Amino acid sequence: MASNKVLLERFGLMAEEDFAAILGVSVRTLKNRRRDELPDFVKAGRRRLFVEESVRDFLDAHRIRGRG
Repeated sequence: MASNKVLLERFGLMAEEDFAAILGVSVRTLKNRRRDELPDFVKAGRRRLFVEESVRDFLDAHRIRGRG
């Protein structure tokens, strides 16, 4: 049987804990954000699994460009 991590990778999903770590915030902080402030996600029971492509788009949209 495949592990959770393998299944998440296969479907291009990311655990909420991993997305929070990328942002440097707690999972509680993510839970307090409005839906329109987050990338696309799917619900799996009580868990939110973020779509990796949307996470990349979200991070690109919030990039701060240097002066160079």
